[in-house]
Amino acid sequence: MKQINDDQALVTKAFLRETLKNELRHYATKADMDQLEVRIEDKLEIHRDQILTKMDQIIGELAQMREEREFERYDKDKLEKNVADHEERIIKLETKKTPSRH
Repeated sequence: MKQINDDQALVTKAFLRETLKNELRHYATKADMDQLEVRIEDKLEIHRDQILTKMDQIIGELAQMREEREFERYDKDKLEKNVADHEERIIKLETKKTPSRH
């Protein structure tokens, strides 16, 4: 910090401005913060795009799994209906009296 000479009784605006400027030189300025903000936004956009791309892949896989599950459910229902129908037919055939051979 700059010292005041004995013959300078008053602190001037210029002295205060220069002192403040020297003291604040290590801190970021508005321009520095704006550049930093732009760089951060650029990096976030890249990561956002990567995340959205991965989420699209996951959603696609989930949709495919759901579709496959619907087909499996349809096949299972159809098979259960056929089995039930066969059981009824077998019961009818078994309960029919066979003609006697006398």
